[in-house]
Amino acid sequence: MATLWDPIVVTWRDAFSSDKRNSKEFIKHKIDPCIRRTVGFLIHQDSDNVVVAGEDDREAMETLDTTDDCESVTVIPTGMVVKIVEMTERRGTRNTAGGP
Repeated sequence: MATLWDPIVVTWRDAFSSDKRNSKEFIKHKIDPCIRRTVGFLIHQDSDNVVVAGEDDREAMETLDTTDDCESVTVIPTGMVVKIVEMTERRGTRNTAGGP
């Protein structure tokens, strides 16, 4: 189970809405939900929601004396979650981005 600030991938079913006024057409045809994947850092999880931050700014928060620990947050209702996968470092892989 993921703990706070672990990097995760959340696969979830998105809701669907339309501005068309023909509701009978949507009821008649089965509409498959859009499957989304959100990648980020787990900052909260309870029976209602999974909350994922797009970045980890905790170090900046300490040095800049601010209370903001992340800029972008996605709140996903637990009922829409298909699965949560913890991201782990792969052993034996090369960093091709040229960094350390």
